[in-house]
Amino acid sequence: MSKVHRNDPCPCGSGKKYKRCCLPVEQERARSRADARTLVRRAVEWLGQRHGEAVTRWVEEVWFADVSDEERRGLATADPALRAVHDSNVLEYMVTEGAFEVDGESVPVLQMVLDSDLALNDAQRDWLSRLAAAPLRLYRVARLEAGQGFWLAPHPEGGDEVRIEDRWTSRMLDEGDVVGLRLAENLGAWETSGAVYYIPSEYVDALLAELEGKQGADYSRTLARYWLGLVAAHV
Repeated sequence: MSKVHRNDPCPCGSGKKYKRCCLPVEQERARSRADARTLVRRAVEWLGQRHGEAVTRWVEEVWFADVSDEERRGLATADPALRAVHDSNVLEYMVTEGAFEVDGESVPVLQMVLDSDLALNDAQRDWLSRLAAAPLRLYRVARLEAGQGFWLAPHPEGGDEVRIEDRWTSRMLDEGDVVGLRLAENLGAWETSGAVYYIPSEYVDALLAELEGKQGADYSRTLARYWLGLVAAHV
């Protein structure tokens, strides 16, 4: 697709100039996406400062529960790009679905973040809440514009495709790939959380068999652990 300039007719067909129609909306979405991507990082930094021991314990006892010491050493020395994806996934999963023991009670990590002194505005609080409410699901990449975005269809049942405008993730994927993603709507567009659970084609059927009958937290937990097991076994 050729680049649309500010004074060109808007591609939506409104008859207005691009700068007077869709450009401001797209710019606001871009700002919102950038802000959303930093929220999980800010939340984790705060958790590390205020609840460092609980973070370490959760990673050891929950995230790495089924990973051997040898596999963990492999993860620690894996390619930096793979480690970056792993770190993004574990942190997002902890914030959206994790819980810490506080004074003998299990407290959702998200609630701790929302009750924190991070000075989150209403839009940021709303995004984190919607992200945590969004299920981690399997999707197939139906179409792709590398460096621009991609279209997803639920897998394996198929259904309506949704477009994701995500330059970074679109460079990681190919058409036909099956990935675990958490999607949430923001300013009228669908966005990912930044976590990506890529499942090689030869392992998809085995994962689907494990996911059969599972819903909610059980589904996302099974998907995340299956992905982590694949990564740990093949680094």
